[in-house]
Amino acid sequence: MTPIVAENIEKIFFPGYKITNFQFIEKTCFLSIVPSYEPVCAKCASNQVIVHQRRTVKLTDCKIFGYNTILEVEVRVLRCKSCGKTHVERIAIQSKHGVMITARLEEEVIQEMEDTGSIKATSKRLNIGWDTCKKVHKRYLQRPYHLT
Repeated sequence: MTPIVAENIEKIFFPGYKITNFQFIEKTCFLSIVPSYEPVCAKCASNQVIVHQRRTVKLTDCKIFGYNTILEVEVRVLRCKSCGKTHVERIAIQSKHGVMITARLEEEVIQEMEDTGSIKATSKRLNIGWDTCKKVHKRYLQRPYHLT
């Protein structure tokens, strides 16, 4: 992947993150991404934080160029010098509903479910677990105004 292609993928699909590594294995693309923005305390909004620890979290994303995509996202544990609190930085591109997929894939699941109505077919086509697909759709149906 050339630097120009990586930069465009970052801007389009992963704003606020930088691709550090990629690997293609069979029909799957593994992308390692790290935050490119300065850390801020979630409790007091101070920028006087130190990175206490780094972790890696795997998220499933939509297909990119026909490849199933697995993101290995670096998550920083921050300690604030101002308020003294320690917290884990939120992953901006992750679904907000507690499943390990991106918000883009969550929207694709919802659209696919609206079109086909089948959890089994949707999970198979998008290469995600049946239970993940069911959780996303159930939360979508619980929204007060989910009609489009």
